Amino acid sequence: MRRNSHFVLTIAGFASAVLLAVAGGLLLWGSAYVHNTVQNQLAAAYADHFIAQHLTDMSGGKTYSQLSAESMAQPTNAKLSGLVATVFKGETLRSMLLNAYGWWKVSQITFISSLIAFGLAGLAFLASLAGLTLGHRPEITHEAIPATGGSIRAA
Repeated sequence: MRRNSHFVLTIAGFASAVLLAVAGGLLLWGSAYVHNTVQNQLAAAYADHFIAQHLTDMSGGKTYSQLSAESMAQPTNAKLSGLVATVFKGETLRSMLLNAYGWWKVSQITFISSLIAFGLAGLAFLASLAGLTLGHRPEITHEAIPATGGSIRAA
């Protein structure tokens, strides 16, 4: 019975190692995909230091909502109306870039999770190997001494 349960635990350890290694591989792939997509597609645009600065310079430090309120108060001011449209587009672009940055951060967390999964897979594999090598003890068998039918006689 002990031998069977030991064998089952060893097999479960190997299965856990394989499952963790597969999970680590998928996490690593997802991390690389998100990281590379954000890096390749959005590396030339900078949401906070480039776009935000240009918007601040154009609007004189006013927010979109402040400019929009001014534009509604002056419906015939075409220049202000154009500035409101430009600031709106810039803020929209900036928010999309910041969203992409958030996903890039998720890729970093996923990468760390993949390393943890690989580490746990390695530990599970080593523990299973140790279970196989250290757990094989020869079974002790007891031989029965046949009973003698007679009594012991003194010589």
